[in-house]
Amino acid sequence: MSAVVQVKGLVKAHGARAVLRGVDAEVSAGETIALVGPSGGGKSTFLRCLNGLNSFDSGSLEIAGIPIQPQTPPDSAALLPLRARVGMVFQGFHLFPHLSVLENVMLAPVQVRRDAPASAEARARSLLERVGLGDRCGARPALLSGGQQQRVAIARALAMQPEVLLLDEPTSALDPQMRGEVLAVLRDLARSGKTTMLVVTHEMAFARGVASRIWVFDEGKIVEDGPPDQVCDHPRSERARAFFQSAT
Repeated sequence: MSAVVQVKGLVKAHGARAVLRGVDAEVSAGETIALVGPSGGGKSTFLRCLNGLNSFDSGSLEIAGIPIQPQTPPDSAALLPLRARVGMVFQGFHLFPHLSVLENVMLAPVQVRRDAPASAEARARSLLERVGLGDRCGARPALLSGGQQQRVAIARALAMQPEVLLLDEPTSALDPQMRGEVLAVLRDLARSGKTTMLVVTHEMAFARGVASRIWVFDEGKIVEDGPPDQVCDHPRSERARAFFQSAT
């Protein structure tokens, strides 16, 4: 299968502190990668580098066929093609409070891709049905629960038909019931095999049951990479073993 993410020797520092220390990684189309590991290991920074939200210092990065150069500012015009092909879902929902759920999902396709409003609306309604919110199209975000808002955020990202979807701890701000709602949507996406996803998560049951591969990040490197059963039950690295012992 073709690689949609290719990373070689990625280095990122904040001042004197090294955050990513020469990360090498490759993701094939349709894979779901769970990024796990201790806090401060570099997971979220890595994800933000993939979407150009954080610049990196050295190395090479190509995602969805688009190369990103070191030191590229997040507002660079060179990143506009990437914004159309790579979606991002954050811990916070970042929905526009003055727009309805349907309008939030339609906005980017109409404004960025110049889709016809009628086709953008039809796709938005279909996606909201897919995430279980077809009956809330006219609601404002303030009237939704946290889990519902995060599902709208996922539908909004999918509305741009991204080749790669990046999710940075999408359930961390939710209570257990709401987490279950969002994880069910992600399971459906993963099983469809149509969306390549990289998910930073602390939900080990999700990582084990849904991911194609698990990457364990520690001190700015991927210290373990493999299928869930191997990584979780028989990790090869001492750092990965220590992480899974502490996580149980």
